Amino acid sequence: MPAGCGPNSVTVPVEIEGTIEPPDEWWRLTHPGELG
Repeated sequence: MPAGCGPNSVTVPVEIEGTIEPPDEWWRLTHPGELG
């Protein structure tokens, strides 16, 4: 089970405020492990 998925966890926005845009080239380069 991934960390943060326990019964006491709370989903909150992290590092993102305002509109959410599709992953761009820079995001892909800086977050290679987060692409589905």
